[in-house]
Amino acid sequence: HGRGAVDGVGGTYATAAITDINIILNDAQHIKAQSSLLNQRWDEIRAIPDTLKIH
Repeated sequence: HGRGAVDGVGGTYATAAITDINIILNDAQHIKAQSSLLNQRWDEIRAIPDTLKIH
């Protein structure tokens, strides 16, 4: 196996020129624990007027 982008994050990470890369796993349990906070944040976001006209 090679160590290119098609080998996924692990292959790319193994040959990256930048050594200050930290990989953090966010599993389903962690996401569920944070979901109420994330939902609250989404509820507080205001829409930017006319974005649908330009996107």
